[in-house]
Amino acid sequence: MPMPILVGFREWSSRSISHKLLLAFFLVFIGTYLATALVVLTAERSSIEASEHETLEQSARFKLNSLNTRFEQLATSLHAWSKLDVMNDLVSGDVDQRITRALIDMKANYALKGNLYAFDANGNLLATSSGTRPPGVSLPAIWRPHGGVSFVDKHVSPLNGREIVALTAPVYSSFAKNYRFGTLVVTYPWSAVRQALAGNAMLLRRARQPVILDSTLGGVNKWSVVQ
Repeated sequence: MPMPILVGFREWSSRSISHKLLLAFFLVFIGTYLATALVVLTAERSSIEASEHETLEQSARFKLNSLNTRFEQLATSLHAWSKLDVMNDLVSGDVDQRITRALIDMKANYALKGNLYAFDANGNLLATSSGTRPPGVSLPAIWRPHGGVSFVDKHVSPLNGREIVALTAPVYSSFAKNYRFGTLVVTYPWSAVRQALAGNAMLLRRARQPVILDSTLGGVNKWSVVQ
């Protein structure tokens, strides 16, 4: 059985044409109001989401640019360090530990998060910024420079098993430009990279923005070779 209210409403609307027209106008008004409200709410929600996304993307881009700048500075420093006179001691095997002391000072003075390694022309490890030199360590293939200063994407360090990125530079003789007698490597912990980009990796993936380090985030490697 219909409810009494519905029965009364049906009887009221059927009494005259004016009642039927009033009901029709009322239904049109309600329908138009609901449709307009839905459009406005949808537009407002889209506007808020777009604004929030833009703010987060600006934050991510700022962090990414800061990281870019950090690696550019590190590449410039590594290139300069490879030309220091003390690097000539690679030829003699760093017998007086001058290169070792220089690497220790570089790590401290530049507040490096990673380590520095110096290899001779045969790929033998001669000096580290930690002051210790594990015996029998050779230059890993992944750290061999290509041309000038080279960037090595995320990988596991062949020396300590930690996730890192690295910059490598060939060391040439100051008196013979084509005579290469060593390689200088600086590492950077991957944990420091993730900390620098904390909270923005998913945003960068969603926005399809280039990521300079980790190809698993859907980006491209900008740092393959730095001249």
